[in-house]
Amino acid sequence: MDYFKKYVPVAKPTIYHVIFMLAATEQWEIHGMDVITAYLLGILDEAIYMVQPEGFLRTKMKRNLMCRLLRSLYGLKQAARVWNQKIHAFLIKIGFVRSAADPCLYIETKRNIYITIWVD
Repeated sequence: MDYFKKYVPVAKPTIYHVIFMLAATEQWEIHGMDVITAYLLGILDEAIYMVQPEGFLRTKMKRNLMCRLLRSLYGLKQAARVWNQKIHAFLIKIGFVRSAADPCLYIETKRNIYITIWVD
């Protein structure tokens, strides 16, 4: 069991206050989105095993086999961290820069786009 690598940053409430204040004064558009299957997109770095799901057993298959997870699942302690690593890599790849003030604030200066990440 590895519970040491489960930390995931979330945007500070102060960042939201500043962004909403700037949006109101500069008349920016604000869009919100929810990535419904976010935790299922993360690829695991470490070996994590789980008991086979109920009803998975087939005829002539050995009992008490384990499944090795290749991707994260909801309920997995590391799922939020793994997804955060994936979204971070993607945002950096498309030109965003992580803010020094908050690790969940990404800024793209050419088009003046700000993205904050909140993992629930």
